[in-house]
Amino acid sequence: QLDSLPKLAEFSVFDSDAIYTKKDITDIVSYANDRGIRVVPEIDMPSHSASFGLAYPELTIKCDNFLRSSTADSIEHLADKIALHPLKNETYAALQGMMRELLPLFQDRYMHIGGDEMSKECLEDDPDVIAWRSGRENEEDWNVQLQRLFTSRVVNMLENLKSSSNVRNLVFWDEIT
Repeated sequence: QLDSLPKLAEFSVFDSDAIYTKKDITDIVSYANDRGIRVVPEIDMPSHSASFGLAYPELTIKCDNFLRSSTADSIEHLADKIALHPLKNETYAALQGMMRELLPLFQDRYMHIGGDEMSKECLEDDPDVIAWRSGRENEEDWNVQLQRLFTSRVVNMLENLKSSSNVRNLVFWDEIT
């Protein structure tokens, strides 16, 4: 449960008993640490963000074909289609609030921030992305550029938050180029 994004718990759980509180997380991390087990948090982004799309649609790429038919039960099947919006400052403000809450809960120096590729199919239909692409029509890798923009902003944000946590190293999936 996040104070900064309270609707995530409402829209992203499969069962109301499957919500982790901050105390739950610190207890799990402490329990694991006492047994020599590392707990490395992974916040999958920009894609695999269907729960954001349901709870805070203004923070995601408009992929209405997928969100319209989404329910909490179908998030798993649609997660790879929904991406956090790389062009909206509100997206980064929400992520910063989330990270400020989550990072201090973990003891490990590593954090995984996903990096899964955004669905080009959804990007092509988003009005903000269409406007951003103006003048880039002939560039084949415009979606890769957009992915890099997102990743760069998130990395910079997390660099600025390092002083409030143990995280010192970021880990990504190999889609990051």
